[in-house]
Order: sequence, then structure tokens, then C-alpha cells
Amino acid sequence: MPTVAVGKAELFKTLGREYTTEEFDELCFEFGIELDEDTSQTKRPVVDGVEEPPQLKIEIPANRYDMLCFEGIALNLKVFLELTKLPKLSLTPPPGGELQRLIVKEEVILLIHHVIYARVNAEIDHESSPADFGRYIAKHHVHASALRLFHRTTRQAPSEPSSAENSCLNRHS
Repeated sequence: MPTVAVGKAELFKTLGREYTTEEFDELCFEFGIELDEDTSQTKRPVVDGVEEPPQLKIEIPANRYDMLCFEGIALNLKVFLELTKLPKLSLTPPPGGELQRLIVKEEVILLIHHVIYARVNAEIDHESSPADFGRYIAKHHVHASALRLFHRTTRQAPSEPSSAENSCLNRHS
């Protein structure tokens, strides 16, 4: 299972209250994720003379691609706690209506049999969103690479993407 580190203070602010480590661990358990570590209870790295803020390291189930970023974890917990409703997602044409093309050379297709391309138009909710989105893409890429390796070694065909896999990407479309 992938582990995602999120800012403790920022997540609790987004959820509207402070939690003890035990309370947050229980919330995670009820929701179906696992609190791996609360770094506020350990010595944290010092960067430019300032100690790194506390983080919560949360284990996310392998099939929950929508929770590989701060926004996904925060949104899903807020929906679970009935603090907000699940947003209505939509796929919209690009500005100006002009579609883009991805050209894959023949020599690439011999090595990589599936290619996915997406243009993301995301609304930035907080200052660290670009970095969080970059980490989300990196985690998604690592997970997709592991799946590709699994399917290659087991000779099993990859499954179709689930709605959970698409929801975080569609939210940022």
C-alpha cells in the first residue's frame, strides 16, 4: 500500500478540528485507511534552521488512486465525516475546443503497449497544491509501473480502470 505524507496542522484545519493521534487513528480505521506514523511524536529534520512541521503518514489502499494526494485524503475524509458532499465531476472540452494529439512512435509501442495522456486544468486550493499534485503524479506513476511489471511477469491482462482511479484525475480536469 502506498504511504502519503500530509501536513498534520493543514489536514486538521481542513477537517475543522484537532484530533489526538488516537482519535485520528480511529477515524482512519473507520474510513478504511491506516495511520502509519504521526511525526509530531518524533524528531523531525531541520531545514534552513527551522524544524519541519509535523506530518501524518497515511497508508492508502492500492485501489484508491483518488487518495494519493492531500486534496484526495482531505476531500474523502470530509465526505465521510459528512462535512461536505462529494463534488459533481465533469469532463470538459479544452478552452477553445481544440483537441491535442499525442504521437507515439512505433519503436515506443514495441516497448510500452499502453499510453495514457491527460491535460489537467486544476483549481489550486492551497499553497502546496502544485507540490502535492507533483507527488500525486509520482506516486501514481510508481504504482502504474509496479502494475505493469506485475502484468508482465504474471502474463495477466491489466484490468479496466475503476471509477476510483479516475475520480482524482477527473476532479482536476
